[in-house]
Amino acid sequence: MGKPYQKQNKKPTPSLIYWGVGLLAAALSAAALVYYWRVFYSYGQYPFAHIPAPQLTALMCALAALCVVAAYLIKRFASSFAAKAAFAVLGAGLLFALVTPPFQIPDESQHFLRAYSLGSGYFDFDAERGYPADVDALCSSFAMAWTGSHDGSTIKARTQGEIENPVPADTVSGECISNSFVDYARLVEGGEATKAVTEPTLFLVLPLLPQALGVALAKLFGFKALGCLYFARVANLAFYALLCYFSLKNAKRYVPVLTAAMLMPLSLFMAASCSYDSMLLGLYFFAVSYYCMDEITTRDMWLFAVAVAIMTVVSGKYNNILWLALPFILPQKAWKTKLKKWQALALCVGVCAAFFGAVTLYNTLAIKNYGDIARMIEGVNQLEQLKFILAHFARTIAVFWGTLYENSFFLQSLGVFGNVDMPIAIINLLSPCVLLLGSALSVHEKSSLSKKSAVGLLAIAVLYAGAVMAGLYVTYTPVSMVRVIGLQARYFIPVFVMLFILTAALLSHVLEPNFRVKGDAKALLLSLSICTAFAVISAILIFQTYFVGPVTVLPIN
Repeated sequence: MGKPYQKQNKKPTPSLIYWGVGLLAAALSAAALVYYWRVFYSYGQYPFAHIPAPQLTALMCALAALCVVAAYLIKRFASSFAAKAAFAVLGAGLLFALVTPPFQIPDESQHFLRAYSLGSGYFDFDAERGYPADVDALCSSFAMAWTGSHDGSTIKARTQGEIENPVPADTVSGECISNSFVDYARLVEGGEATKAVTEPTLFLVLPLLPQALGVALAKLFGFKALGCLYFARVANLAFYALLCYFSLKNAKRYVPVLTAAMLMPLSLFMAASCSYDSMLLGLYFFAVSYYCMDEITTRDMWLFAVAVAIMTVVSGKYNNILWLALPFILPQKAWKTKLKKWQALALCVGVCAAFFGAVTLYNTLAIKNYGDIARMIEGVNQLEQLKFILAHFARTIAVFWGTLYENSFFLQSLGVFGNVDMPIAIINLLSPCVLLLGSALSVHEKSSLSKKSAVGLLAIAVLYAGAVMAGLYVTYTPVSMVRVIGLQARYFIPVFVMLFILTAALLSHVLEPNFRVKGDAKALLLSLSICTAFAVISAILIFQTYFVGPVTVLPIN
């Protein structure tokens, strides 16, 4: 008799084959994208198109291959999920830093100028202090804002009033974004800048230190102003990635939600810029991670107090004081510190007060030659507006609600970029979906929030949103206006994170029997892969909007 038939187990396909297929697919997708640009946007007809299509195709294919190789190295060598996510944030953020032209991020020019002074060793604030010629050249060359406007329609800038008949940049030689780089190079080589800048009205040090270090390094290596700007962006991004690492290391639950928020295109857009929002966003996520921990120690409370102090005092955003409600909404079982809750609150308030006193004293001694600082918008009067709010409180609530309603609660504004609003529709549409996916991928966890804690977290989210609107209503909106001026989706990112954590907690009760991801590691890697891919695609779309498709030119101050 012959040997009985034995079923042979198929050997698993080596993972390198899958990565090779992915590498090929990424390169083909890049080639198809360039072909799409040539067909739909008539690439090659714009003054920008100094790079011939074959060379651009090769460049995009190489970039796509580099992204796949970076993903492989992260998966292969990063030991923990927190490290994998931090490197993903750093890699995707580098794309945002490179594809976004200078000064196309809210307030970036002011923050860069202050960071340049700090990086040059000036830690005081002098309104009469000027900058080197290359900095003047940078500010002169990029003294325009671009916003997506494929039909050339009239655009209203929030702080500029109405601007009639904006000029489509693709029709005017010399007003294309790429030509600004050419103008900068010409001015640095010996041209005379049209704009001589002095130190901005921005009295900050601590939140600008990471990018100031980047400026100092760039100057040490001999880079001019443009190089300093990109070094500053990368330094800010690196610090943001570090804060993301510690936040994810802290969090024991709802990690996919935090991952989605960290890799959200709007978050990376701000993190990879010369803006102190980079540090603020990282600290927001660090603070939120305390609501995702299983236990809180005394050391944790000290770190939390310092984080809240930096957010609250240094940035001047006093709505961040609401984070101090943490001790009172955490489940009692998570409280592992010898401090009583009122003592923890007193610790946090004391640290914030110390920071406030130190910053106030420092600014008093360091500010020179500024005189009276004019208001940004005519008709704004903080005291009168505050009196109006107190006298018409119900009306104020209606104004806040109406502002949120008109803006779709800013959930459809998470794809709005640029200095004067450049919406990218597909990112607007998908960003909330990615956050919701993070909530769905957390349903395999048992919720760590009791009913009392969930209600407390919801209350903080609502009060935080109200405080953001109240701050801008008092300081930035003319008295009695029926809308709040100056609101942007980036101000509500902490609110969205808290709300989607609550969504995850709710889904863990409602959907857990029917929807379950097997294994915590699988859920985490799935969330990281999808969020990173979305971030990379969003960076490509930002590049497309700025450099390939038509845009509209607006002057900025």
